[in-house]
Amino acid sequence: MKLKIGILLSVAFAYSQIVTAGFTKTVTTSGTVVTLTASRTLARWVLIQALAANTGSICVGGSDVTCANKKGVTLSAGQSLGLMPVGELKDVNKYDMLKIYIDSSVNAEGVQVTYAQ
Repeated sequence: MKLKIGILLSVAFAYSQIVTAGFTKTVTTSGTVVTLTASRTLARWVLIQALAANTGSICVGGSDVTCANKKGVTLSAGQSLGLMPVGELKDVNKYDMLKIYIDSSVNAEGVQVTYAQ
């Protein structure tokens, strides 16, 4: 019984150390791919949600993402894409938001990003 309690406490402590944050990212000019962050930002998980006010599509993917050619994951207003945790809690952060790109089919539309470090 002691072992089980110790494991549960370790897991609870690990989760209590996770910091959640968020920001909004906008594509100023449709067809111009932008990164989620301006510098390397590591995250355990990332939730990318197209803004509810968007009238067009947001495409999420790598540096070659494009809404014009339907390359990447396409999100309509309010839809979201979750990049779930990889590995165990003790592992380092897995997602670098500098390497996640978005494009928009309409100028000045974007996403809300929520993530955990």
